[in-house]
Amino acid sequence: MSVFVKNPDGGVTISPVLQSPTLYLDYCVIVNLAGTLIGEQVRDKICQQGTLYLSWAHMIELLGPGPTRDKVKTYLKSFGDRFVVIDPDPNAVVKREIEWTPGSQNPALDMGLFAIIAAEWSTSGEEVSFGVLLDQMERESDKRRTMLQRYQTGIKAIFDKERNRYLTDKVAKKLLDEIEYSYVPPFITDKVRRELTRECIRTHEQFNPSDALDFNHAVVSISYCDVVVLDKKWARRSRSLKLPMDTATIFDGTEIDKVLAELQRRAGPT
Repeated sequence: MSVFVKNPDGGVTISPVLQSPTLYLDYCVIVNLAGTLIGEQVRDKICQQGTLYLSWAHMIELLGPGPTRDKVKTYLKSFGDRFVVIDPDPNAVVKREIEWTPGSQNPALDMGLFAIIAAEWSTSGEEVSFGVLLDQMERESDKRRTMLQRYQTGIKAIFDKERNRYLTDKVAKKLLDEIEYSYVPPFITDKVRRELTRECIRTHEQFNPSDALDFNHAVVSISYCDVVVLDKKWARRSRSLKLPMDTATIFDGTEIDKVLAELQRRAGPT
């Protein structure tokens, strides 16, 4: 959950509290859950005990009027302050992990977006929720869409190049197939990123521009959450990775009953 406290000088103190079980839901999963009974059950589990991990990037399609946006915004607001905002850029997260010292903030958190929520909350008086951030994002939607499109195009070009190299360079193929990626506990983001990169390069499935964000979200959420719910393609890819035993439990969006059971198991007796 996220604790926002107004200070006597008018400022705001932000204290993200990462209560387990921590849950990441892919954008398409959120859309399917919003306005449904099982979606309410997921929400209730997290509001009783847990934290929902969200990112601005997979909400970009909601930055415009329409019934889907309204439905999803209402659903996310219903989690209240039981959320944190993660940085969807694995490179930035890995950099903070390298620089991390005991007592520092969780490297996955996007404190810049927390600052936006705090500023909006301190002036608007609305209850703290992800909806506050969505309102702010909508005011700069054109800028964010342009940034996102450039990023997606760049990531696709990198993967296309590496996949062509894998298919045409026998030495590069052998190296990629045989390399063992290590990690230094407690951080596994770099290993997850490298393992998932390898999986995406070796697959025959096309890497689309929209896959760039799915890739990033999978890496960061798997590295930091207890339970991760992705679409079928990314759940399948992620489950095939060689990862530490205590890494997130991964589901696809058709397995919400199993998600509820796993959240209950991790929360313990009530």
